[in-house]
Amino acid sequence: MGNIRSYFRCDVCDQITLVRAQYGWLDRHPIRYTCGHCNILIKGIAILDQENADFRIDIENASLVSPENEADFYIETSGELLTEKLQSFDFETHWYIPPPFFQGLWGMGDPTDPQSSYEKFDEFKQNVISFLYKTENDWPRTRRIKELWINENYEYLAQEIRKILPKKQFPMNNKLEHLRGVHFVTRFFLQDIIDYEHNELIFKEVKTIFEQNPANLIELSKYFQGHFRRYDKRILRVIEHFSEVFRFLIPAYGLTYYHEIPEKLFEEKGMTTAAFEDIKEFYIDTYELVAEILPIIVGYNNLKYRGDFIKMSDAKPRYEFEKLFEIPKGNKVEYVDGTEVFDCLIVKGAIDNKIRNAIGHNTYEFDGVRQLIIYDPVGKNKPSDIRSMYLVQFASKCLSIFQTVIHIWELLYQTEKNLYVSQGMRSVNPNVFNMSLLKQESIRKKEIRKKMKCEKKKKKMIKKQKRSNR
Repeated sequence: MGNIRSYFRCDVCDQITLVRAQYGWLDRHPIRYTCGHCNILIKGIAILDQENADFRIDIENASLVSPENEADFYIETSGELLTEKLQSFDFETHWYIPPPFFQGLWGMGDPTDPQSSYEKFDEFKQNVISFLYKTENDWPRTRRIKELWINENYEYLAQEIRKILPKKQFPMNNKLEHLRGVHFVTRFFLQDIIDYEHNELIFKEVKTIFEQNPANLIELSKYFQGHFRRYDKRILRVIEHFSEVFRFLIPAYGLTYYHEIPEKLFEEKGMTTAAFEDIKEFYIDTYELVAEILPIIVGYNNLKYRGDFIKMSDAKPRYEFEKLFEIPKGNKVEYVDGTEVFDCLIVKGAIDNKIRNAIGHNTYEFDGVRQLIIYDPVGKNKPSDIRSMYLVQFASKCLSIFQTVIHIWELLYQTEKNLYVSQGMRSVNPNVFNMSLLKQESIRKKEIRKKMKCEKKKKKMIKKQKRSNR
């Protein structure tokens, strides 16, 4: 991790900001900061050419000037980590302070185990690099496999799956096997940045329900049969959108590796990879999807606690189960309140109806200097209704709501699987599949690392050849 100090003059008010850019292991990353004087958004991209040890910032609304100029403001930038927010420049304070790398390293470490910080940071780094590599190289294939499944084009689906998965473990000879193959490919694409810890709970609870009430579980599966492909289409769009915005969210994703979150972290630290406008649409689109697919959670709760997937709780608003598909999304979200076991698939704090309403009705402001979202969920401009949230907190909600989508997607997978089993379809031995899963994940990670090294080596050879031809 290195640091480059650059002086940028605002094209509007001529105020100069000393930008202390930390370059790390990303080849490029977005930069967003607000001019401290006239409050315009200054945005650009940082580009790292590791082969030639070159780093530059291409920026709009500001111009690079000589370091002989005296700075008015100071800000840190990093594509990977949280940074200091914009401040008035003070030479004694800002000429040398610990860079974002050390701040992040200290945050990730367990105070009782100094080595843990390096281990956590390395895990964070490897997972980010691996997922970014997949978004560039594997996503087109993953998307087309999902599209073939959604469009029920099973001949070409089997052809595409067999290019990457062994036929013995994935014979692709019925719809159950098609479902398994698509699920495996999608899960592998996401595995570096998604937590699958709830899968065990899902499998355990569904298995228990099947043992106690198999008939009604099959009825639930049949009930949702007409919804599966529509849900798949929406989930596919959200996964693609997430792949596009992940670079904006990397510093917030890094927080998932922190040993603990300091009380004043969000007030004191910010992120320079995104402005609110960069990520707000992802949140609202994903919120709409979660609200649409929530009935599957309610159905499983009904089945577990009341023995019938359409029998609703008397302790909650008294809707008929069928009405859940018609009621306003805000009311639907309130029905899943954390009191029943399948509610835990909703990550705490992920579904925020108030910020969703404010975004939807455009009743918010973004203070780029403080990185503070000030919003009115009611829209009547009453002081008692006004709320606020820091940008890093909102970015964390984006990650949490995406994690929630994947939790529910796993529940939908188990539901559809049970439907096909009830129709007499058979799959390969689960033990063979589990062993294959672990092996495929290991092999695939090695292939990614090997391919990245080969690409770097190839670029170096091309550079060397160009120099020798001059």
